[in-house]
Amino acid sequence: MPHLLIVQVESFKQFLQEDVPPHKRKDEGLQSVFNEVFPIEDIHGKYSLEFVKYRIGPPKYTVEEAKKKNLTYSVPMWVTLKLHQKDPKSGELENTIEQEVYLCDLPYMTPKGTFIINGVERVVVNQLHRSPGVYFEIESKEPAVFRALLVPYRGPWIDFSIDGSKVLGITISKRRKIPITRLLRAFGHKTSGEILKILFPPSKKKLSELVPDEFVAVDDIVDPKTGELLVESTGKLTDEVIENLKSHGIEEVEVYDTRDPRVEVLLTTLRQDRIKDEKGALGNIYRTLRYTPPKDEKEAREYIHNFFFSRARFYLARVGRYKLNWRLGLNIDPEVHTLTMDDFLAIVRKLLDL
Repeated sequence: MPHLLIVQVESFKQFLQEDVPPHKRKDEGLQSVFNEVFPIEDIHGKYSLEFVKYRIGPPKYTVEEAKKKNLTYSVPMWVTLKLHQKDPKSGELENTIEQEVYLCDLPYMTPKGTFIINGVERVVVNQLHRSPGVYFEIESKEPAVFRALLVPYRGPWIDFSIDGSKVLGITISKRRKIPITRLLRAFGHKTSGEILKILFPPSKKKLSELVPDEFVAVDDIVDPKTGELLVESTGKLTDEVIENLKSHGIEEVEVYDTRDPRVEVLLTTLRQDRIKDEKGALGNIYRTLRYTPPKDEKEAREYIHNFFFSRARFYLARVGRYKLNWRLGLNIDPEVHTLTMDDFLAIVRKLLDL
């Protein structure tokens, strides 16, 4: 049976990957940290600093010397960086400089699994924390509240919920709740019909099969000859509306059944969401996240996309990707450690199915 200290020692080796050639290092531990931080660009897009590799040197002092001299037992670390100079207008590369630079002295683990900090021997204490992934629950109160908590390895926790008023929204780091329909508009799904269709497919039915007041139209329905708008997207198909459609020669339409609880929640959320266009959704969500208005629509769109889907802001890590794939029945590449739109939509669908 291996010694218990082997857990700490092997974990540190895996973190440092000291004996692994730079081009063979896995995207984890120290290598992952550098990959997350770099490249670094200036605000004008003229210079960018790219990480190439790191190198670990031997300890300057032994463990005993560090204890006696009240020093930190450490190893020097150098990093190789590339500085790229680009034309900010054309984006063409003008010059590249590659150089190895000394970065820091890194505290180094002793064979006993300890660290020597200023001559004092210390240990790292393992702590339990919630593993990255998504957690579903139904709160046992009346009316019931359905929740999905998305926990990243690093980044803000996102709480999806369907409250007693049957409105589906998300809360990010205890900020104000955002209707899910508003967020989907900001992601580029501009119409109510588009929002419904990306979550689950509609049914195509003949008008003679419809029960009045129990179905809504998916998209705007127009007269094929004149272009006259007959029914708006998500408009209820009443007896009068059905007869009007028949009189314009329409026999079949795409619909959603309002008796479906999933449809009921989404229609209620659409009605409660006062913002009905993409531009308004972008500005509102940007202000919710940053407490200040955006400079323009492009800035808002880029910030919101990066907030949810960039590695720097929302990082799942390998375990988070594995648990999302397993819990949501997805088959996304295990090396994709960021949130994807498929993840996002799968969480919403799963929550609607509870």
